[in-house]
Amino acid sequence: MNTYSNSDYAALVLRVSSGALFLAHGLLKVNVFTIAGTVAFFESLGLPALLAYLTIVAEIGGGIALIFGVATRLVSAALIPVLL
Repeated sequence: MNTYSNSDYAALVLRVSSGALFLAHGLLKVNVFTIAGTVAFFESLGLPALLAYLTIVAEIGGGIALIFGVATRLVSAALIPVLL
């Protein structure tokens, strides 16, 4: 007997779609803007270069973790500063 509710399916869709968006943003920073270009942009805003690297790692790693459902609550909480 299937005990999944509509809210379980909704959570799955939201988790996978959020993970895909984070992964897309991270890969955009690597493949299109290049890592050096992303670092230069962050520095032009007055932010430290290390923050660019951390953002790339968080978006790619967090996106993959959300898609596969690994530590979803912890990963989601860790990605909040990236959204802000």
